[in-house]
Amino acid sequence: PQYNEASPQKRLNGAQGQSPVPPPRLVGIGILLERRESDLKQARVKEIVPGLAAAKSGQIHLDDIVLGVDGYAISNLHLDDVRHMMKGQEGSICSLRMTRNDRIFEVALERCQQNVILF
Repeated sequence: PQYNEASPQKRLNGAQGQSPVPPPRLVGIGILLERRESDLKQARVKEIVPGLAAAKSGQIHLDDIVLGVDGYAISNLHLDDVRHMMKGQEGSICSLRMTRNDRIFEVALERCQQNVILF
């Protein structure tokens, strides 16, 4: 018999070092954020995407302020970094620390993808 000299991992990954299984797609929770010129440290909810976790939960409102994502304060982060933090594997939980009307609260949402129906 002829044996392959490649390590088991190399054989699994293929010739180009690529995994035969694509990495999971990152999905979000369905909120769009903005920073206003009056306060560039605050990440404010600008839009809630219908059909995704934030809208389904009913716990997040327009103009709510996100203070933290998964236990990390976000006030000094660029919005692109905050968006990246909110994304994860479908089915994983995104924990947000938020404030509305001077009340701080926590929200845990399951990340999911939007189902698009084409006509």
